Amino acid sequence: MNESFDVAVVGAGPAGSIAALLLARAGVSVAILEKQQFPRDKVCGDVLMPDAIGLLRELRLWEGLRARGHTTGFARVFAPNSTHVDLAGQFHAIRRVDLDALLVKEATEAGATLISGASATDFRASSNAAILGYTKSGSREEMRARLAILACGAHAKTLQRFGVTLRATPSALAMRTYYRLRDEVDDTRLFFWFERAILPGYGWIFPLGDGVFNVGAGIFRDAGPARQNLQDVLNSLLTRCEGPREMVRGGTQLAPFKGAPLRTGLTDSRPSADRLLVCGESIGATYSMTGEGIGKAMETASVAAEHALDALGSGKMTAHDLARYDDDLERRFRERFASYSKGQHWLGRPAVCDFVFGRARESSRVKSILEGIIAERQNPTELLSLWGLLKAFVLR
Repeated sequence: MNESFDVAVVGAGPAGSIAALLLARAGVSVAILEKQQFPRDKVCGDVLMPDAIGLLRELRLWEGLRARGHTTGFARVFAPNSTHVDLAGQFHAIRRVDLDALLVKEATEAGATLISGASATDFRASSNAAILGYTKSGSREEMRARLAILACGAHAKTLQRFGVTLRATPSALAMRTYYRLRDEVDDTRLFFWFERAILPGYGWIFPLGDGVFNVGAGIFRDAGPARQNLQDVLNSLLTRCEGPREMVRGGTQLAPFKGAPLRTGLTDSRPSADRLLVCGESIGATYSMTGEGIGKAMETASVAAEHALDALGSGKMTAHDLARYDDDLERRFRERFASYSKGQHWLGRPAVCDFVFGRARESSRVKSILEGIIAERQNPTELLSLWGLLKAFVLR
């Protein structure tokens, strides 16, 4: 064996870095295996929502991250009939190439070892070790650890290699590019479009600061007919939808269109196996309806780190022992993820979008519920359910 650690973390995204950071802070020897060389890019909307910001505050990371990126206080949401409403909240746009580099830097400074360019090829659990095979610089190597944490994102092949896959196909798809836009383009808010051509899904334009914007679209395959060519969908948004078309007019595209799969609904993989915990998007810790995943990736990673510390202390790391992690995830997250899945069912209907956002313009209480959903103070089904929609008729 080339190396030996207490914990081996596969993936250096937000989930993997947070898990490694918390373990390193607790004095655990931890390695992070990352397929690509840092700094590396990641397809994403590049926005930290209130849940992610709150967790970063708890971990004493927010002040360092706030200096990078662009903070906004509003989101403007457009319905299919062009009705729009401004929703208040705290949002911080930061490119994933910067966010991930900053988080992994925090983890390594706390004591974690980063092994870049290491692609996981196989995994097996023995009676006394988790053994990970990986390739680096064209040669195969192995790592021994007492426990492994898988945080590889939506990569189906890696999930399959670790034997935890419950579903091979992604539940959503996203695509984005970057534009430099005209000085007069509004950079004080996030922009969302729930266009008929995109539902179930939405398009977005998010300001990153210094005149640069993240421009993209995502579709939820579980909520309706799958559209295979997402680039056509995004091109249609930018050429046929008046709002996005006007915003990008005269702008300069800075990067090619780039797409990625998403896993949503907390249903895609088994969260644990012998000497293995799985967290982040690898277990589908991305919300249906919104596609927000950074906050929940980090939150599930913090739960995984808690259980890893317990397992290291007790020495109990069989699938039966680690199933307590599965139970903890269910207790903490299942109700909320189920609520977002149900909300997606309703918001994928153009008439419902038109009604909800129209009522939010007229009713301060409906608007407040939407803002509460964004901030995770309220579940989506408080509005996006049969009872919630009926109640919205009479709320003022």
